[in-house]
Amino acid sequence: MRKLAQAAVLLFLAAWIILPHTKNNPPPNSISAPTALMPSKATETTIASRVPASTCSIGQPGSGDVVAITGEFAPRTAPSNEGQKIKNEKCSSILGSIHYHQIDSSTTVKQLCTERDWSEVQIVTPEWLTHVRGWVPTKILRGIARTSEGTRVYVETDFIWDDDTSKFKPQIVAVTNKIAQEHPGCSDLETASVAMSPSHSKPGDPVFFVTCNPSATPFNVWFRPDDAGSTGTP
Repeated sequence: MRKLAQAAVLLFLAAWIILPHTKNNPPPNSISAPTALMPSKATETTIASRVPASTCSIGQPGSGDVVAITGEFAPRTAPSNEGQKIKNEKCSSILGSIHYHQIDSSTTVKQLCTERDWSEVQIVTPEWLTHVRGWVPTKILRGIARTSEGTRVYVETDFIWDDDTSKFKPQIVAVTNKIAQEHPGCSDLETASVAMSPSHSKPGDPVFFVTCNPSATPFNVWFRPDDAGSTGTP
């Protein structure tokens, strides 16, 4: 799990973007749930529409669907494990050593082409990595459920769990879905951001936060595990 978190950090560095939160110390200007905000201008659907239709140089056209990822994988330049990994040029330059692009449970991709047991995909979110395109095993792709309003339904495998959050998996999944479906501006969540807040938590009273709207103007929403059974948004 730590490897996944490190991969997410490298993705942020590669884009030269520092999101306004960290797992250990959310920023003081982050806002909590009661504050109303405008909905995100860059939803997963609109971002996906910017990915052009693909003419497949190898294989057949894929579904064109935006899908989630199970586990983590370094996309290849060809539909085989022997294909070259795709170098993350910016991250490698910043850190002074070679690093490769990775996709994981915090990533969504568009399936462009298929060849045998492989799919050529292009990253949809995070938005600053939409230029990354490569081949991955089709078995790591999974469909995304949505509500009748089109809001994504998050599941346990969408999150990166640590020692604090893993104790409350069902509650965290339930609360974050409530936030995504009911809180203004929160239909797009950064699932890799979910963590316990050291500044808001007390002994026996853990408080967690999730970052909303990561592709536009990110902000944090704090919640307790027992918010899963309450009425209204946290």
